[in-house]
Amino acid sequence: MRDIWRRDPTAIAGPDAPAVELSAISDRFGWLDAPTHLAGHIDAAVKFAEGVKEDGITDVFLLGMGGS
Repeated sequence: MRDIWRRDPTAIAGPDAPAVELSAISDRFGWLDAPTHLAGHIDAAVKFAEGVKEDGITDVFLLGMGGS
């Protein structure tokens, strides 16, 4: 886990992975910074959630597409 926080792509692909693969993995560690980037938006997120509840929305679908 410590290697991921150091943004070490070999923690995912292994030390023998091709350089192209390691480079691609290195570009995908941005999610580690999400809490820092989103910290200033907590009040807006809470306000949005309260509005959704007030509007009677009870179901939410999260759709995504990833490389794994």
